[in-house]
Amino acid sequence: MGIKFIHAIHILLLGFLLIFPWKAIGAPDRFMEEGNARIVFPSNLEAMAEEVEQVVPQIKEELQRVFGWELHGKPTIVLLQESRQFQKMVKSPLTIAFAQPERNLLVVDCSRTTNHPLQLRNVVKHELCHLYIHQYVENRQVPRWLDEGIAQWASDGISDIVHDRNRSFLNKAAFTGNLLPLASLSRDFPLRDSDFILAYEESKDFVVYIVNRYGKKKMLRILDTIKAGEDSDDAVYSSLNVPLEVIEKDWRSSLVSKTTWFVHLSFYLYEFLFAFGAMIAIYAFIRVIMKKRKYLRTVDENDPP
Repeated sequence: MGIKFIHAIHILLLGFLLIFPWKAIGAPDRFMEEGNARIVFPSNLEAMAEEVEQVVPQIKEELQRVFGWELHGKPTIVLLQESRQFQKMVKSPLTIAFAQPERNLLVVDCSRTTNHPLQLRNVVKHELCHLYIHQYVENRQVPRWLDEGIAQWASDGISDIVHDRNRSFLNKAAFTGNLLPLASLSRDFPLRDSDFILAYEESKDFVVYIVNRYGKKKMLRILDTIKAGEDSDDAVYSSLNVPLEVIEKDWRSSLVSKTTWFVHLSFYLYEFLFAFGAMIAIYAFIRVIMKKRKYLRTVDENDPP
């Protein structure tokens, strides 16, 4: 382990300890390094750190096959146990991980990645996608919708936010005509929870639409063109020979055409089920009351005077 690395990790740990009291539960105070990553973690997350250490080489191989290029250098992966610490670093409470490509760094809120055995792996894969993208384009400006869209597409549809995957904000927005313009998602995503989730869903669906219609190579060619110095609109046109606004219009039309009343109503499935369950409970309660009253009348009639 090199002296420069140890010095860098000490600086990183010092930064966390300055922000958060050293007695805080879950403060990162340990680190490990292997051939593919540097992992910083609190002592009570050692098992998770070992898990990340094992899966990072596999993830990097998978992403190299997807993108066609390697990730240079060792990313630093910070695992946090205390969600309160993590929330001070992000804008939306729905966020469970984020990447800082310019520092080759990703941070994960492990308190919210324990519901499913594969969730931690998937989140790390998603964040590593951001490092792949930005390192490849040499940290040139990539639209947020393209950045998040490619990261979700390359990580099997996984995002880095908490939301119910059984409810599609995208279908609802397409049906009601309330889709967010891609231009509004270039620099950042809206903070309102529903719009924040919609921005992620739109980004993924639009990138998948490009891949399905124009092919993976042409979609990745957009990154090549951005790397060469063109802005995103020109990069899309140079790569696909179609203006971005035309592709967006066609994509919106495709969403509307496949969004039916049934799909729209499915967004309210939980509300329907709750209301239906409540009606059944009320009906059962009324039946019990009626039977009880009938029984009492029968008892009264059979009682001797």
